[in-house]
Amino acid sequence: MHERKDRKTTMSYTTITLKLHNLSKCKKNVIDSAIQNYTKSLKYLLSAASSDIEQIKKLGYVKPGVYNHTKIETYVKGDVSEKLNMYSIEPMKDSIKFEFGSIMASYLRLKEIYPDTPFPRIYGSEEEAELEYKSLQDKLCKSIDAEQIKESHKQIKKLLQKLERNNSVFFCRCSPKRNFCILYDELKKRYFAKLYLLNNKNALLKQHERKAVSKLMYIHGDKEYLEPSEKKEQYIIVPLSFGKFQLQYLEKALQNPSIIKTARLFKNNDNYYLSINIKNETKTIKPDKIVGFYPSNNFSLAYAVIDKNTDEMLDSGKIHCAAIKKLNTRNILTNKEIFKQILNITAKEIRNFSVQNNCQPCLPSYPYSSCARTSIVEKDIAKHIFNIATLTQYGKFTKILDSKLFSSALPPHIRVSLDIHKVFCPMCGVLNTSPMIVQKTWICSGCGFAKESEIIFAANVAAKVSKNSKKPIKLNVKKMHDKIVIKNKLLNICIEASDDKAAFEKVWQELKKFSEDYFEHLEEHLNDSKTKKLYGVAKNIRQASYLYEIAEIN
Repeated sequence: MHERKDRKTTMSYTTITLKLHNLSKCKKNVIDSAIQNYTKSLKYLLSAASSDIEQIKKLGYVKPGVYNHTKIETYVKGDVSEKLNMYSIEPMKDSIKFEFGSIMASYLRLKEIYPDTPFPRIYGSEEEAELEYKSLQDKLCKSIDAEQIKESHKQIKKLLQKLERNNSVFFCRCSPKRNFCILYDELKKRYFAKLYLLNNKNALLKQHERKAVSKLMYIHGDKEYLEPSEKKEQYIIVPLSFGKFQLQYLEKALQNPSIIKTARLFKNNDNYYLSINIKNETKTIKPDKIVGFYPSNNFSLAYAVIDKNTDEMLDSGKIHCAAIKKLNTRNILTNKEIFKQILNITAKEIRNFSVQNNCQPCLPSYPYSSCARTSIVEKDIAKHIFNIATLTQYGKFTKILDSKLFSSALPPHIRVSLDIHKVFCPMCGVLNTSPMIVQKTWICSGCGFAKESEIIFAANVAAKVSKNSKKPIKLNVKKMHDKIVIKNKLLNICIEASDDKAAFEKVWQELKKFSEDYFEHLEEHLNDSKTKKLYGVAKNIRQASYLYEIAEIN
């Protein structure tokens, strides 16, 4: 298959966590010692930095609110660098400097925004952290009002997060000769991690004395093989265990080793893990169609597919989310898990439809924001799923949708505001301010075109996206007694008529006349600084077939 030309590359990162499998007592001791030394050395650096904060600020300052962590790393030199060697962290020194620079850059940035931001703290021992925890617990017991209790809970939560972070070693790069690297056993199809945790003094002998094992290949660069050695080595090799999710990323790394970036080794409940940051490179499709969605009843979504270039409605109908009907929706108002599942299923259905039809999905900014919410009872919830969703829940739904679209190489969805009382007819383009709706069927007052109202709303959502991409002409529409008045300040248009159709026809004629006149005297207009700005407007009018393609009604 040939690669599509209408794609662009986007970047993101995924973190996968791998368990260190079947570790010997010796390797556990090496990891525990490395974590302890790493924590102590980072604590020392932060302690030294607290008294030299002005110097560090000068080193890292770029502009207000921006600090460069690589410049801050230059603080770790001379005596400061030599003292770090007391903690036996030579193979991890560049990673400690990197993390120190990142912590200080974040702190200085926050300090500018929130002057009360406390200086970052690392706990060097479990006893020290336990004393802090007991102090916070006592403070919580003495709290008398809700605000004090909330603040105490917040501080305890922060402490627990810090403790979890303290039990870790950061690796700033993937390399066969330092930091860390992933190895692959081609014979047994197993993965291993090579971790540099030792210095020359405490290096181990005969790392590769293993019985009848195939060569281990580096997942890095030219994929060389690990050579057996009898000398002391500063690293340990550990087997990895994981699930199917992690395996798919490791298999991608076999094809493209450069996607493996940084890692963090940590301990949790006497188990050891390696979290690896994987760079995702996704070729994002640039769809040639737009699909508008609008919520319908019985867990369904009305849709309308519109061609980006011609604004022609190519397809319309409803998507029925059958998987939702299998769920117990009786207690949906109180059961958050059921509601979350419904949002996930709906997002999946939209993603699948968009992929199959090569469309960019667009949704109304909030389906019921332009009209009063209907009063619903428990048994009717299945018919009004988006009606009960709060604005926050709708926001979460759109985030879920975007993540699913990204995984399928589609661009994120577009949200537009929609007034269901001002709707264009997808056939003739007439704006209907008071359309006839008979048993949920929408009938155009201009040409008599009839379609389900929810599909018409979906078509208008899609059409609005198409118009927005063409910088629409804003028309101010008002009803004055028995007349309709349409104005546009930019082009100095003011039209009065007795009905919608006649008024918009006159506006369309005025716009076409303006466009023809503009291109007849194009040289004069382009030399005039005022009329030069109207070139895009004249061009859009010239290319449009109907008024609704380029107009936005206010």
